[in-house]
Amino acid sequence: MTIGAMLDLGLDFEYLKTELAKLHVHGYELKSSRVVRSNISAVKFDVVMNGHEHDHHHHDHDRHDHHHEHRKASDILKMIKESALNANTKRIATEIFTKLAISEGKVHNIPTENVEFHEVGAVDSIVDTVGTAIGFDALGIERFLCSAINVGGGLIHCQHGVMPAPAPATADLLRSATLYSKHVNTELVTPTGAAILAAVVNKFGSLDGFVVDRIGYGAGTKQFQDFPNCLRLMLGEEGTITQTVERTDEVVTIEANIDDMSPQNFAYVFDKLLAAGALDVFTIPIQMKKGRPGHLLQVLAPGDQVGALSKIIFEETTTIGLRRHTSKRTTLERELVPVQTEFGTVHVKVSKLNGEVVNFAPEYEDCVRIAREKNVPLKRVQAEASKQFLK
Repeated sequence: MTIGAMLDLGLDFEYLKTELAKLHVHGYELKSSRVVRSNISAVKFDVVMNGHEHDHHHHDHDRHDHHHEHRKASDILKMIKESALNANTKRIATEIFTKLAISEGKVHNIPTENVEFHEVGAVDSIVDTVGTAIGFDALGIERFLCSAINVGGGLIHCQHGVMPAPAPATADLLRSATLYSKHVNTELVTPTGAAILAAVVNKFGSLDGFVVDRIGYGAGTKQFQDFPNCLRLMLGEEGTITQTVERTDEVVTIEANIDDMSPQNFAYVFDKLLAAGALDVFTIPIQMKKGRPGHLLQVLAPGDQVGALSKIIFEETTTIGLRRHTSKRTTLERELVPVQTEFGTVHVKVSKLNGEVVNFAPEYEDCVRIAREKNVPLKRVQAEASKQFLK
């Protein structure tokens, strides 16, 4: 499916064949055809073995078939190393194969180099992984982003018996990926597919700031009602958003509607929440059912403080339920700069974007303390601190 999607993106089929011929693997033919899957036009790429098509999208790439010799992972890696392929292609192919062998070995408790691929599966896996490496190299891809992956579900029947999808090796390979399982009850990611992702992906998650240029669809063998069994590859540039925004992180907003608590208790709750690590706490007046006035309490929390802060809200307010949602936030770099004024030292809070100062404000608490001690108007202390900072 990956190679199909690359052919759809414009990878030259003849070039792919010529490059693959640099490996000493025989007895196969390559086929590329345009098909439609659930109304989406895609390219279907097939490895045809000695006249019979090998369906390499089912989990059977290591089913032992004793009529064929086996190939060990170490032999396959050696074959890639000794081939005439260019260095970048070899690097990607080696990485994919190594990841696949490590996971298969781990799952079946076999040393990596001894993991075996039966002959049909071997040729097929070699062509798939090395072909993918050839394509990535030819398209000149520098960075790989991968959105959440639908791994399918249900049970897979393979040589080791019955396994749940994703198969053990697939699950092991997709450790840092975001997975979900919807729409179909079958395996949607094979170990080889997962090994490709494990080897090349730089970032799993959202594709924020990605500028699309070309799009390709690779078709799978299985066909489903209303579900396009395709792999989509988008080729483009990473936008500048990601580089200019200094710090983006995720915060959790915890909120509750409260209409049956004495409003004076909010001040106490605020202090307690802020002391416990809340980033910000505020209330918004709201009208609740039966015309009752109430407050919407919102607490911005770092992910690891959600439990502790929720506990305080339940203990200190009358709410019986909380809502949580995650938001991305962007913050400027911040630092405190001490400034000497005629009244004493005042710290100025400075915010920067890419090293440029965009905001500054004298620290309120410092100014209040000095205004009281020296008996001068607060705004005069603040103005003086700003003046000295600008100097």
